[in-house]
Amino acid sequence: FKMNKINHIKSNVFVNLFQLMRLDLSHNRIENISIEFFNFINLTVRSRLLSLDLGFNNLKNLIFLSNRYLYNIKVLDISNNLINYLNRANFRFLTSLDNLLI
Repeated sequence: FKMNKINHIKSNVFVNLFQLMRLDLSHNRIENISIEFFNFINLTVRSRLLSLDLGFNNLKNLIFLSNRYLYNIKVLDISNNLINYLNRANFRFLTSLDNLLI
């Protein structure tokens, strides 16, 4: 899904991707991701999702990271967005995070 013109992601779009380990949505036009977005991804996928690339979008906040289902994310790229403020609370469930690109 990299380098498209995506600006909105429906909450159920990744429901049947059971082997998803890396989600690359970089280089799009995404402005907002709902905190509920990852609730709709199958539980098996949530536990396998290790890498999330949201670099080079138009994100202004990171509220969606406050989702408890992102606990296995090891690599997170949120670089080159429109984020002005980082709130430590947004990262509280990212307990496996090894690499953060801002």
